[in-house]
Amino acid sequence: MAKISVYPTISSPLGDDILIGTDIHHQDATKNFMISDMFAIGLDTSVTKLKIYDPTLYGYGEVSLDNDVFRVKGAPTNTRNLLLSSATGYLSFKKDNYDVKLDATANTDSRTYVLPDANGHVALVETTTLQQVTSQNGTTTNDIFVNRLGIYDEVFEGYANIQSRDSEIYFFNAPQQNVFSIKETGITIKNTSNSRYGLINPSLITDYRNYDLPDKSGTVALTSDLRPYKVFTALLTQTGGSDSQTTYVGPSYGNNLTIGISYTIGDNGVTADFTNVGAPNNNVGTIFIATGTVPADRGDDNTYLTFNGGAPVATVLENTIGNIWFTYDSVGTYYCNSNGLFIIGKTVNTLHQTGNISDFGDGIYYAYMYITNPNLQRIAILDQTLLQTDDMLDDKLIEIRVYNA
Repeated sequence: MAKISVYPTISSPLGDDILIGTDIHHQDATKNFMISDMFAIGLDTSVTKLKIYDPTLYGYGEVSLDNDVFRVKGAPTNTRNLLLSSATGYLSFKKDNYDVKLDATANTDSRTYVLPDANGHVALVETTTLQQVTSQNGTTTNDIFVNRLGIYDEVFEGYANIQSRDSEIYFFNAPQQNVFSIKETGITIKNTSNSRYGLINPSLITDYRNYDLPDKSGTVALTSDLRPYKVFTALLTQTGGSDSQTTYVGPSYGNNLTIGISYTIGDNGVTADFTNVGAPNNNVGTIFIATGTVPADRGDDNTYLTFNGGAPVATVLENTIGNIWFTYDSVGTYYCNSNGLFIIGKTVNTLHQTGNISDFGDGIYYAYMYITNPNLQRIAILDQTLLQTDDMLDDKLIEIRVYNA
């Protein structure tokens, strides 16, 4: 038999290749041994890399361990990889230059992951606080609960969002301006500066209504009760002379408003909200007739309102015109005010006696348009007699109509 050293050497042995050795348990007989059988009996095979032959690609893949990261490579080295880290807890699949990583580093409890459908969506199915979401033909089958829902605006390259606070749903655009809101008392649409808004208020509706947009101006009209004008109707009562007062409504003071008084916001305490009691906004300087007593938010202890106790108190019966308020001018002279709502040539008004006639005169007043500038318009309420006395208005009915432009 030739010497072993002269036989050809196999540079890439396989598991079913055979070695020659001595069987010491059977009279030292010379026998053949398969390489795979030698590994099966638990021989120490410690290596830095384990090469695995791929007979289809005629090449070797390899398994290696480095810094507690297992790396598995296919025969075309560095094109298909699997990384597994037991220390940091992640599993990474690599295809060409793309990675898919399943990372457990943020887990605070045991998790079970499943791939529920053909799209490969990963969902948590147990021991999790996330709601389970499944998809069937693009439809979410489980409820989703979020604090706010972000919607990406490609033009502004930012996120708009929808959120809910105090039973009101708010819509913010990408620059985070509140442009739309819905609540039980109505629907509010704001411009992007939030300085103007439109309010659809159902509080005066007493029956079912159908609304139409009858023309290109966007005027909303009731088809069952179409009016050619907007109207303000109220009962006016006036007592005493000019009497400027201040009321603090902050949390420590807790003073409430009186319905019918025209208030001016002197300090809004940053967060005070008077829109639920008649104010069109919460800006310092805004004047409004109180329609309720308790503001939605009292702000802080600096929050206060001013008013003149001698101005007419209005029991508002109907108002489709907008923000209107009353002021005291002088003895027997008062004003009904608006910011640009009394349109010249389209506004008419009447003032009627509805209470008892005073013993000191017939108590007859009249009202006429008085324009101080194009934006601030007033209707003057004057004593028609020569007495020029206060205390003569007693539930007098005033009606103002602004006809459609």
